[in-house]
Amino acid sequence: KVMAPFMPFASDYLYQDLGGKLESVHLEKWPEANQALIDQSVIDQMEQVRKVVEQGLGARAEAGMKIRQPLGKLTAFGFNLSAEFSSLVADEVNVKEVVFEKGETMKVELDLVITEDLKIEGAVREIVRAINDQRKKQGLTIGDKIKASWKSDGEVIGKVFASDALVSELKKSTLTEEFNSQENEGKEVEINGEKIKLEVVKI
Repeated sequence: KVMAPFMPFASDYLYQDLGGKLESVHLEKWPEANQALIDQSVIDQMEQVRKVVEQGLGARAEAGMKIRQPLGKLTAFGFNLSAEFSSLVADEVNVKEVVFEKGETMKVELDLVITEDLKIEGAVREIVRAINDQRKKQGLTIGDKIKASWKSDGEVIGKVFASDALVSELKKSTLTEEFNSQENEGKEVEINGEKIKLEVVKI
């Protein structure tokens, strides 16, 4: 019933297949909310979570920091939030740690210091994005395996490919069977000031 306005044909098919009582799901009455099950405190806290995320993303944009680059810490002042909401904020703003502090005004501060580990993690995400962009442009599907060639003099990029664990992560995230460090005819992209040339070939 909830799907019906957005996916009319699929929801009607499911309705009929599951033995709906009426001719169509679109003839059913809209479900009514059980007011007794509504927890207003959760709704209020989620509203604050949205404000923290909005300010955090705004601070990232103002600092010119791409969302794919992880940051170390976000401190939220003046928000009445419990620690259980930290992971939601961390995922949305892409930070490792979220701390809620007391304060008279609601504001957010970001630690914009990019450590070596954060640089490497950010580079991994950018490489994944670049490879998947090429997959998409070539019309490859989730069932298509590839091999990738890369060439870069970048120090951070070099550390990414020197790590077996990170290469394994790249393979999993891009459906790549193997990576080869060699000259190639691929597209050159810039990752945090370092250049890398990547070529993707379907196996």
